[in-house]
Amino acid sequence: MVFLALGLWLGAACEETEESTGLTPPSASSAGGGAGSEGVGGGASPACVAYGQALCDKLDECAPTWMHVAHGDATRCAYRQALSCEFQSRAPGSSLTEEVASACAESFANVRCGSIVADVAMQCPVLGGNVSDGGLCISNWQCASTYCQIGADGCGVCAARVPAGMSCMADANACEQGTGCAAGTCVPLAAETASCAGGEPCDLFMACANGACTYGAGPTAPCDGANPCDFWKQGLFCSAAATCDPAALAGSGEPCGDVMGVFTACVASGKCTMNGCVPPAEDDAACGGPSEIGCYEPRRCLEGSCELPDIANCGMGTGGGGN
Repeated sequence: MVFLALGLWLGAACEETEESTGLTPPSASSAGGGAGSEGVGGGASPACVAYGQALCDKLDECAPTWMHVAHGDATRCAYRQALSCEFQSRAPGSSLTEEVASACAESFANVRCGSIVADVAMQCPVLGGNVSDGGLCISNWQCASTYCQIGADGCGVCAARVPAGMSCMADANACEQGTGCAAGTCVPLAAETASCAGGEPCDLFMACANGACTYGAGPTAPCDGANPCDFWKQGLFCSAAATCDPAALAGSGEPCGDVMGVFTACVASGKCTMNGCVPPAEDDAACGGPSEIGCYEPRRCLEGSCELPDIANCGMGTGGGGN
C-alpha cells in the first residue's frame, strides 16, 4: 500500500466511541470496508479522527484515482486511517500523543502534492518510542529508532534506520524518513520536476520520464514505457494506440484488467482475478484461502481471519525496551 511509504502515525489511547468522536463507519454496502468492531475497530480519539481526515483529504487532492483504487473514497480512507492511528497509539511504548496527532493533522496543509513523503518526514516525523533495537513491536512509533521491521503477521522487531548514502541491500524499508532505496543505497526522494536521471527515486505517485519526476502525460498525449501516462491523478493509461486514454474502475465482481482494450482497475483495494474484482474481507471475517483474500487496514489476515495484530502473541509479550 502507498500508505506504507508515509508510515501510519499518530493518535492517543482514548476509549472514545463513534458517537463521541464523530467517527462513523461508512455503509458496509458500498465499497471499501465499513464494518467496525469492538475496541479500536469501534472508535478513535478526536485527534486520530482529525489526522485520518486531513491525511486522506490531502491524498484525495493529490491523487484522486489512487484514492478510488485504494479506498473507494476519502470518507472510507479517513475512517480506516483513524483506526490505524488509534491502533498504533495504543501499542506498548508508543510515542504517540494527542498533541502529536493534532499537530500532524494540521501540518498536512503544508504538504506539497509533488513531494508528499519528503514533506511529511519534515512536517510530521515519526518520533522515537520506548522500545530498544531487538525489542518486539507492531508500529514504528514504539521503536527508539523509529523503525519496526514488520512481518506478514503484523509482528516486528525494532531495528536501526539506514542513513542516506548507506546501503539498504539488507532491508529496502529501513531507509531514514524522507529517503528511499535505489540501486541498493538510501537516497533522498526527488520531487516533481526534479532530476531522476541518475536513478534517484521519485516521491509518491511520481514516475521518472525524460530524466525528471512527473505525474505522467496528460489526455491524448503520446506514451510508451519511457513516457507513462498520469494514472494516479488523472486516471489515464497508455492505450494500444500509444496515447493516454481514460482508464476505468470496477467494483466487486466486475471485470477488471484489460476489458475490451481499456485498463480497468478494482476499487477499494480489490484484487483483480479471472472472476472479476474480489474485495478484501471485512473485519473479523474469513481471509486468505485459494483466492488470497486480504484485509482492510489496520487488520491482518491471521489464522484465516482479519484481526488486529496483538503484540502479546508475537512471541515474548511486550518486547524489549519497556517504559
